[in-house]
Amino acid sequence: MVVAADRRGLASQICQGGSRSLIDRKERIPTPTTGSSFQSLADEYNRMFKELILAVENQKVDGIVDKVIANKARYSEIESRTGVPWFFVGVVHYLENGLDFQKYLSNNDPLSAVTVHVPKGRGPFATWEDGASDALRISGLIGATDWSTARILFRLEAWNGFGYRRRQVNSPFLWNCTSYYTTGYFVSDGAFDPAAIPERCGGAILLKRLMDRQLIANQ
Repeated sequence: MVVAADRRGLASQICQGGSRSLIDRKERIPTPTTGSSFQSLADEYNRMFKELILAVENQKVDGIVDKVIANKARYSEIESRTGVPWFFVGVVHYLENGLDFQKYLSNNDPLSAVTVHVPKGRGPFATWEDGASDALRISGLIGATDWSTARILFRLEAWNGFGYRRRQVNSPFLWNCTSYYTTGYFVSDGAFDPAAIPERCGGAILLKRLMDRQLIANQ
C-alpha cells in the first residue's frame, strides 16, 4: 500500500525514527548486494537478522504479531495443504494484504474476480484458502524444505522481487521498521518512488518478534 503524500510525515515518524537517528549519527546503513541466488545472499541475511535493530516500539510490532496469531488456524490449514509453515503464510498475508481475507495472497486483488496484477489471470477463488494455496503453488513453495531464517528471508524477498537491490535499497518488504531502511518504494509494478515509504513493517521484524516471544522456534 502506498503512503499518501499527506501521510508520509506520520509514516516517517512511526517507521523511520530509528533509521533517521542512525543517519543523523552518520552511521552507514549497509547497502544490499546485487545477487539474487540464495547462495550469494545467505550470509547477508544471517548477518543482518542477527544485528537487526527495531526502529519502532515493540508494542507496534507485537500488535501486528497478535493479529497474525489470531489467524493461526487458517494459516495452519494452508500448511496442511501445502507444507508451507503457517507463520510464513501469516507474514506474507500481512505484507501483501494487510491480513484481509478477501484478497488474493500474491497481489491484493479481490478473490471474487480474475487477477489483473502480477500474477495476472488467477482465479476467481471460492475461498481465501483456495487462493492462498494457488499463490504458494505458482511461487514454487509447495514441498519446499529448509525453513531456516536465511531461507525464509530469501523466500520473502523473492516473493516481492529483487528490484530494490538494483537500486541499492534494502527491501522494505523485509526491513521496513528496522534500522536497515529509510525510504524508497515500488508504488506499483515497475514504478519506483525514492521518497515513498510503505505503511507496513517488514517481514524480518515480524519473524524476529515471533521468535523473541517464543511463538515459533528459532529457525
